[in-house]
Amino acid sequence: MPLSQKNYLIVLIVIAFLVAGFFSLFFWDQELLGDGLHYSNLANSLVEDRTFSDNGQLNSRRDPGYPFFLAAIYTIFGPNVNVVYTIQILLFVGICLVSYFLAKAIFQKELLARLTAIIVALYYPLAMHAGMVFTEILFTLLLLGFVHLLVSSLKTDKLWMYGIAGLILGMATLTRSVTLYLPIFLIVVILVVGRKKLKQSLLGGLVFILVFGAVVAPWMIRNKKHFDEFAISTQSGPTIFFAVQRLRIKDSDLPKVFVANILGDYFAQKMFGEYNRFEIEEGDYGQKLTELDNFGLSQQEINDEVGRIAMNEIKDAPLRYLLVVPPIEFLKMHAPIFPFNSVQGLFSDPSKYQNLPEAVKALIILGVRLAYWVFFGIVIYAIIQSRRSWRELIPIYTILVYMIAVYSALHGIPRYALPIYPFYIMFFSFGILYLLNQRNLTK
Repeated sequence: MPLSQKNYLIVLIVIAFLVAGFFSLFFWDQELLGDGLHYSNLANSLVEDRTFSDNGQLNSRRDPGYPFFLAAIYTIFGPNVNVVYTIQILLFVGICLVSYFLAKAIFQKELLARLTAIIVALYYPLAMHAGMVFTEILFTLLLLGFVHLLVSSLKTDKLWMYGIAGLILGMATLTRSVTLYLPIFLIVVILVVGRKKLKQSLLGGLVFILVFGAVVAPWMIRNKKHFDEFAISTQSGPTIFFAVQRLRIKDSDLPKVFVANILGDYFAQKMFGEYNRFEIEEGDYGQKLTELDNFGLSQQEINDEVGRIAMNEIKDAPLRYLLVVPPIEFLKMHAPIFPFNSVQGLFSDPSKYQNLPEAVKALIILGVRLAYWVFFGIVIYAIIQSRRSWRELIPIYTILVYMIAVYSALHGIPRYALPIYPFYIMFFSFGILYLLNQRNLTK
């Protein structure tokens, strides 16, 4: 006897909680480093000094949403990251629930919604980020919640729904500013879907934009006042400069780079004798930032300087930039996470796993890669076959194209893609069920 919706949701909640709890345990009690430490320091400054500061200096390098989220937790529970992880496990449960309701709202199929949600719950690369001080879990929940509200808004034309959608996208944008320009494209979506009720669609779009602007504008005004840049964060210079390192890759090294990004660094080493990804792909990025810092430049001056260098190089070779950088970043962004990091670097360090036969190493990498290639093959097939539901799916199409385009043009790593995997999984579920149905019809 099939589970009722209520019982299924209870099972889903339990599975999501256990999966996130188990995989996040690998990171509990670990010392915070890098981005996580910086987010935590900013949160502590908000709690202690009521300023968004780093070492006593006002900061604009980070998007503010996640540090404010941490600060709210620290205010109530103290600076205990294990509490953060616990709350993020609950947020991951929310991601699974929203995935269920979103898939059901779009396709009106209970089985598809259930399959989508359970695969999201079992997708450990996203679940394990509940145990990290990164933006992924919070941003994914906000992005999914926004899409569900937008889909509902387009169906009902209720102005208050457009307003809440704008509010949640604004919060998502403050968490990860990659979505700052997304509303421009979504306004077109609103008008296209609602063209038969143009007046109501125009009003809905206006409410959406006004609320979104009201959420993000104060922080952008703050950065304009203190850093003379009307932006949510002022990391554009280093980001573009990092992308330009790919532009600088020698033509003779490009085959190595593409083999490394399609199959992995391990195969690039075996095929070409050696391959140092950081030396070839990242160039003098870190060295240049350190050099400018040693000259006594402020963070804003460093941002401006490396941004200027990068833009000049892009202007000198725009076609090569388009042909080289986006394909590399697209491949890098969609590399599998296995077991806990990008599979690109798996087995590339000869000092590790020395007792493991080379054939086994190759088979593991190829097996993981093949699983992802099959997954994305079914996703693409499903996107084609689900085209009749384009009105409901067009917000997701828009978000996928936008996010992929932005990260591919600048800097893509696997964890940046995690927030859009619930959408991929929804299409994958559609594709699996569609193929099974077609198989049954041919019997």
